[in-house]
Amino acid sequence: FIYVNSQKDLDDLIKDSTYTTEQKESLQEFIDNDASGVQISGTNDIVINNNIARINIAMAANKDQAMFAAASPIHELFHIYNKSKNIVDKKGKLSDEAQGAVSEAEVTLENKAKLNPKKYKKALDIFKKRKKKYEELAKAQKKKVDVEEVLNL
Repeated sequence: FIYVNSQKDLDDLIKDSTYTTEQKESLQEFIDNDASGVQISGTNDIVINNNIARINIAMAANKDQAMFAAASPIHELFHIYNKSKNIVDKKGKLSDEAQGAVSEAEVTLENKAKLNPKKYKKALDIFKKRKKKYEELAKAQKKKVDVEEVLNL
């Protein structure tokens, strides 16, 4: 993990790094979106913005949002894991099996929520909200939905 605590730390990281232009753009997008963590594509580097992570936890509207903010570094580790297991290729494209797993995950949660709403309804609601957030972000950026983000939920 690379920990940063200020905008200057992030600016210095971009300036002093050997990252490609695309990787630097990804890091800049991370900064612009006030994200608490990002995995730099093509590397095993994970950048955690400590201040944003703390703010996202403290200012979360509810416990679920706080848990997602706290789990951000683990979420970023999943990106590296997915590549190491060939779930995702070097360009970030999901394998056919993983693509199917994302589709099946929502159906499975829906079925479990029907059978045991008390235990699974909340998980399904969280999954759907996060998925919708990724879809809206992709639409705003005029990109395809990054299905790996949904997989890492």
